[in-house]
Amino acid sequence: MATAEEALRRYNTSFQRHLSFFDQNGDGFIHFGECLRGNLAIGLDFPVAVGMTLVYHVAYGNTRPFFFGPFNPIEVARVKSERNMLEHVRLNEVPAAGMGRSALVSSAQPAGLVDRTHVYGLWAITADRQGNISPNDIKMYQEGTMLYDLAKRRRDNRDHVLPLYRGGPISVAGHSWFVDKLFGVKVYQLPDENKSK
Repeated sequence: MATAEEALRRYNTSFQRHLSFFDQNGDGFIHFGECLRGNLAIGLDFPVAVGMTLVYHVAYGNTRPFFFGPFNPIEVARVKSERNMLEHVRLNEVPAAGMGRSALVSSAQPAGLVDRTHVYGLWAITADRQGNISPNDIKMYQEGTMLYDLAKRRRDNRDHVLPLYRGGPISVAGHSWFVDKLFGVKVYQLPDENKSK
């Protein structure tokens, strides 16, 4: 899997860097299975992860002429998006406790329904238990490296479990076991599981 540092060197836009998180083998293409494992790694429940994977592939799988479909790989370098959904958020104005959903949407100034949905989705997968996104998470999002850090937080312990109403698992222990055994994704591990692996 690529690292945040590699993504910063390799891709020009923050959105390409976000997408590069899903490129598990670093070949510049995101295949359906890679995207699914990436969505599981950031803590999404299996059905939600499958749905998000389909959305990504339908929305961005049309990066090469004459090839389209949900199972077509996404070529990260060909995805054109200069916009950053949080580009209008000024870090010096973000409270230390972070921003809640309404404040984030207001500061982001989304241009339409798709942008607003994107900002809500970002909030849903990133916000802490109090519903706030930290200034550091906003900064990493603006750089395009947030998903790398988010996956690490969700892998290393169960203090960062994504709530069910925001796409998280029904059973944390069952989900952790299931995605590890079937997909090789380490997520929501207990401290003793981290030491043994």
